[in-house]
Amino acid sequence: MTEQAPATRTHEAIEALARAVADAGPAFQARMDAPGAASALRRLADALDANQAALDAELFPAMAESVAGSDPVCIRAMQRHLSDLHSELSGHVLGIGRQPGAGARLQALLLAGCAQYLAYQREEVFPMAERLLAG
Repeated sequence: MTEQAPATRTHEAIEALARAVADAGPAFQARMDAPGAASALRRLADALDANQAALDAELFPAMAESVAGSDPVCIRAMQRHLSDLHSELSGHVLGIGRQPGAGARLQALLLAGCAQYLAYQREEVFPMAERLLAG
């Protein structure tokens, strides 16, 4: 079996996170202490962590290697930005998990933050990765 390229594995992680976000929206309409909402929150947290791990372990190192000899300032800034967003989103996940009756405001912050996190990857990180890793 051939190994997938970092961009492909990371793209799969992004799509898994997008599905988890889409599933969480309707599940959060129920009370957060409902089994479906708790399960959706766990899937979202797991997908968020898997996505960040794929970025940090695979995509960003491949991008930095592709510009060897240059200072990958932009790549490090992108990685730092996504890491900061991930930390913020993980805090929202923990807050919701600790408060089964978490309000719609915290749920909306989590979902909006995930949408921002995904959009940044799709609109900024992946176009740069495709340019750097093509070939």
